[in-house]
Amino acid sequence: MSDDRPDPERLLAAAKASEAPRRGRLKVFLGAAAGVGKTCSMLDAAHDAQRAGRPVLVGVVEHHERAETLRRVAGLTLLPRRPTTPPEMDLDAALAARPALLLVDELAHTNAPGSRHPKRWQDVMELRDAGIDVWTTLNIQHIESMNDVVQRLTGVVVRETVPDRVIDEADEIELVDLPPDELLERLRGGKVYGADATNRALAGFFRKGNLLALRELALRRAAARVGEQVDDWRDAAATQAVWTASDRVLVAIGPSPHSARVVRVAARLARALDAPWRALLVRTPTVREDDEARSRALAHLRLAEQLGAQGEIVEAEALPETIVAYARRHNLNTVVLGATQRAGWSWPWRRSLSEEVARLGPELVLHGVPSEGPSPANLRPNPRAQAPLPPRDVASALGVVALATALGVVSQGLLSESDRVMLFLAAVGWAAFGLHRAAAAIAAVAAITALNFFFTEPYYTFWVTDSHNLLTFVGVGLISAAVANLAGRMRARAAEAEGRAAEAQALYTFGRQLASVSGPDEALQALASRAADALSAAVCVWRLQDGELILIAAHGAPLVGQAEHATAWWAASHGAQAGAGTSTLPNAEGLYLPVQHNAERFGVLGMRAAGAALDDPDRQHLLQTMLDQCSLVLARQRLAEAAARSSRAAEIERVRSNLLASVSHDLRTPLAAITGSATTLAELGDRVPSARRAEMLGEIAAEALRLERLLENLLHLTRLDAGALTPRLEWEVAQDLVGVAVGRMRRTSQGRAILIHAPEEPIMLAADGRLLEQALVNLIENALRHTSGDSADGGAVEVAVEVNEAAGRARLTVSDRGPGVPEAERARIFETFARGSTPSGGAGLGLAIVRAVAQVHGGEARVEAREGGGARFVLDLPVGGPEGLHTPEVTP
Repeated sequence: MSDDRPDPERLLAAAKASEAPRRGRLKVFLGAAAGVGKTCSMLDAAHDAQRAGRPVLVGVVEHHERAETLRRVAGLTLLPRRPTTPPEMDLDAALAARPALLLVDELAHTNAPGSRHPKRWQDVMELRDAGIDVWTTLNIQHIESMNDVVQRLTGVVVRETVPDRVIDEADEIELVDLPPDELLERLRGGKVYGADATNRALAGFFRKGNLLALRELALRRAAARVGEQVDDWRDAAATQAVWTASDRVLVAIGPSPHSARVVRVAARLARALDAPWRALLVRTPTVREDDEARSRALAHLRLAEQLGAQGEIVEAEALPETIVAYARRHNLNTVVLGATQRAGWSWPWRRSLSEEVARLGPELVLHGVPSEGPSPANLRPNPRAQAPLPPRDVASALGVVALATALGVVSQGLLSESDRVMLFLAAVGWAAFGLHRAAAAIAAVAAITALNFFFTEPYYTFWVTDSHNLLTFVGVGLISAAVANLAGRMRARAAEAEGRAAEAQALYTFGRQLASVSGPDEALQALASRAADALSAAVCVWRLQDGELILIAAHGAPLVGQAEHATAWWAASHGAQAGAGTSTLPNAEGLYLPVQHNAERFGVLGMRAAGAALDDPDRQHLLQTMLDQCSLVLARQRLAEAAARSSRAAEIERVRSNLLASVSHDLRTPLAAITGSATTLAELGDRVPSARRAEMLGEIAAEALRLERLLENLLHLTRLDAGALTPRLEWEVAQDLVGVAVGRMRRTSQGRAILIHAPEEPIMLAADGRLLEQALVNLIENALRHTSGDSADGGAVEVAVEVNEAAGRARLTVSDRGPGVPEAERARIFETFARGSTPSGGAGLGLAIVRAVAQVHGGEARVEAREGGGARFVLDLPVGGPEGLHTPEVTP
């Protein structure tokens, strides 16, 4: 009986998708090579959409000065680009504009340094997440999975690639196709590249053979996407009919030795049809399988997978119904079956497998592969095949029938004939549900015998004189057989459910453990531990690093030896199983499976177990699921590391750009003053008046000191970024440090007063004198820069030293009467390259170094509003030093 109901899992997935926030739709204009017209097709479609009333915004179009592209851009609204080198799409502006449709050309483009994302496809993903529809263009050679294929066909290594998942998630793919001869004609006509680039392209990438190969790849990719859309539509419509738009092959295999021939015929058929194919292994309780048969069935499945099929194991009650339902679910229109000869006599009305499949699936095309003989004895239908019959079950079956007989004899005058029959049926039912199936059959025979001997006339004989009694015995036998069969199936399903529950529990525990790991080694250790527990096997796990295998964990007897290591290395380097039970290095002691995700390989798992354990499909499924879970976690960790590296690289580039922009002016200004004064003195010599000469020499000295401070700040910033800003602590007198810093700044203060307020009692600090002095110089210079000499106090800056002995803290403060720092800016004023809202010049380095110096001394830097106006910068430092630092004797 076929089940035409829609798949509940697919309905649930559809319901979840409908509840998810709307994501922008992505349309990809796919081409075989540059010049086929992808951008022009996208722009033409954009004009059509705009005429239809849909607002269109051009985020970025790489026109390459092509006249036909520039002509099509006209009439569309352009988003101004960011002033980078080269100019890039302004992602923030696009997100703020929230257009109905955004055009983003060249999806595989690499963004300029300092951009939020290193790749343009990442910009598109963020735009889609914001609910913005995006149209983009892409050449087939830029798809990641096509990289090695393109290199093999054309000899060109493509550096800019887009992950396959981006294309797989696209809502629509439009193929822009152009025959190679027409593309070459466009190329020679200068419509794609300039003259020099055209000659290089014709001699290299744009050879006709390359273009033919790339065109085939693009057509195949587009056709595969159309097939996926057909499958998605069938799922959404919950249709069970098989669509024959293209051939897809299903081969049903089993443990029969003839299945190997069936698999090879299916492989040849799929190759001839150029069709994808699947191999289905159905395990049913109505077929008796021993370990040899089970191993043979798995070998046939592995053979199909080696020949290119996608294999799957399904457990079901009825074989024909399962094959038809599977073909319909996966839209497989061609089914290849083995036509096994029947052994001996068979019921004339019983259909063969191929006849039953043809009856249930009339739309399917069947190919029967005749066998060379009957099924082996260990594969013939035999519902009674069970484990050996325990003697205890036989005794229990006879005992329960004896008990029913005793009750019937004792209640001879109380029970009717039908009541006695029900009593024996109850005994047989108990035996069926609680004992071996053969023991239940013995109970049924014993019940009929006892019923006939003790309770049927003539009593105490085995004669049956009444036809009604004969019907009763037959009925009891049939009911007993049905109950025994039902009970056996229920026990099998219960055992299967227990196995599934144990597997689910193992995967749940493993998943929770993976969620808490912090590195690849911990993930691999968790894999080794859980795999060893779940499979009851010796397990070793190696990590692949720089072309070498590093042992991470071993549970049980380790797999050692040169041969085992070579097998493990083969599995890790080729991304395929090797070792015991496989066709590659089968003489190895262990089975080795790669830990990989897509093309990324992280390591290899090796296990030693009995042959039956290695061939058990349930264990294989559990192990493969664990490998997939671990590989996914490792891939996410690697992606996180790559994102962190990319973020650090972007931050370094931002710092470099800001540093150049900030420092270039501060370097040029003093250098210009020094150069001007020195040139004047060199050219005029003694003709320069002595007063003017002294003034110019003072300017040279002052600007040189300014340069020295800037270079010191740059040096400290470099050490800060490298994490090397560590203080060399010695005992210092706070008043002396303030005096030295003030003395350095008075030479460049242009006559403005720098006042010092400090107690006479020396305040001892365990500090790095050079670092703390530089911090004070930066604070004083900052105060002078923000204080005008026209103020009431002449622009004086006050430096104070205070101590709170009870708290064990010292405060070094620098105060000014400038405009002050708004409260909103106080938290970020100490960040690198940060500048206040009041323009005053400066590179934005000094206060960042002040904060870093305070932090490495165990203190903090902050800014406060000064009473009466202005700002007060505070260095709050601990008084005292670490253990072992000798306390000096100081006299005031």
